[in-house]
Amino acid sequence: MRRELHQARRLLERMERDLKSLRDLLERLEASESSPATPASDRKSKREEIPADPTLWAQQMEALWKDFQERGLEAVEAFIQQHTVPFLVAFLHACSIPIPGRGKPSKRQIREELYQRLRERRALERPVFTPRPSEEGKALEAESPHGSEESKEKGEDQDPSESSYSLWGP
Repeated sequence: MRRELHQARRLLERMERDLKSLRDLLERLEASESSPATPASDRKSKREEIPADPTLWAQQMEALWKDFQERGLEAVEAFIQQHTVPFLVAFLHACSIPIPGRGKPSKRQIREELYQRLRERRALERPVFTPRPSEEGKALEAESPHGSEESKEKGEDQDPSESSYSLWGP
């Protein structure tokens, strides 16, 4: 009987400690709820509307592309800072750009992936053949269907197979 009484008192003491801990936790939660570190309006402003319309995604990409052509990496960094991670993930998905990392990617990973894809697009859109610097004037003459007036007078009609464009450089 004494043993059972002793166990009951120990159990009661543990329950009182747990009850006190729960009361302290409840007080802290109530205090943090009444005076949050960030106002509720700030938390709501971080949420960003994710559009479902594919034309809006295309417009976003074209605006980013134009800005990237002018400013480069700065444009990508500004775009990343303006938007939330869920928006950026949806943007990458809509533009058929692979989402980096596993799970939820970081803004740094998204920036690197987006920057790489824009650099690839820039490289793919550049002309493959470039005229030799010393023959730029001749290249323009060769492009015209009748040649220049000077070459007609001199009798120097250039053969179209002898292009001044070089695959291997000068």
